[in-house]
Amino acid sequence: MFDDSFRARYGSIPFATYLFETGRSGAAMLHWHREVEIISVLTGRVDFFVDGQRHTLNGGEVLIIGPCALHRTELYADIYTSYICICFDCSLLCDRTLSDGLEQDTLTVLPHVAGSETAVACSDFVFGAYDASQKGEGGWELAAVGYLSLLFSRLFADGYIVPKVRHAGDRDFCRRVLAYIKEHYCEDITSRHAAEALYLDNSYFCRLFRARFGICFSHYLCGYRIERAKELLRDADLSVSSVAEAVGFHNFSYFSKMFRQNCGVSPSCFRGK
Repeated sequence: MFDDSFRARYGSIPFATYLFETGRSGAAMLHWHREVEIISVLTGRVDFFVDGQRHTLNGGEVLIIGPCALHRTELYADIYTSYICICFDCSLLCDRTLSDGLEQDTLTVLPHVAGSETAVACSDFVFGAYDASQKGEGGWELAAVGYLSLLFSRLFADGYIVPKVRHAGDRDFCRRVLAYIKEHYCEDITSRHAAEALYLDNSYFCRLFRARFGICFSHYLCGYRIERAKELLRDADLSVSSVAEAVGFHNFSYFSKMFRQNCGVSPSCFRGK
């Protein structure tokens, strides 16, 4: 799904940061956005899937997620993990060849920076940009953009920015599936309906979906509906049962059960937070 929720964190420039900390297992659903996202792991271990490729990051390692890349996160239940994330528009990069190349998908950044002086330097630059944004002192925007310039300068020098080798099939499949789910999630759909919409055999569709998304279609659809329900519970003046119906759960007891499994609380308690 397309997700630009981080834009609510934007200030005077298109630049957002957050610190993620967890001691519980969990996952972020497959999503994409038009901005660059950079992760610097502080402690623990976390798996990121970027355009179908798994990257296991440990403390001190960095991941660069380019514009429009499909990505999701998986956490380890028994490992406490924390990481810094910065997300920003390519317009902040002073090199137009670089920013245009990333946006037009002719350049790519080798995503996983690990086990080298490059990783140490990039971690420092990410923290510098994060720290400048958090302090918000006069001129912090210049400092944050400066750290981004230093980071990409180092990536260029160490061979992490290369011409894009196109493998459009996987990303196209994922985008088409996500578009179908977005349009039809409130209906009684199954993997067979999605396969037919994409003109694919259902068995092949299910194998490909699990390979690209990491879970089966029904589980992803349930999670997607729960995310939409959370939005309605926060923002819409609807009863909980009406929210369930609006996102495609026609059995309220099942909705409540799935919501509690995904969120740890009942829908009513979630709304009351």
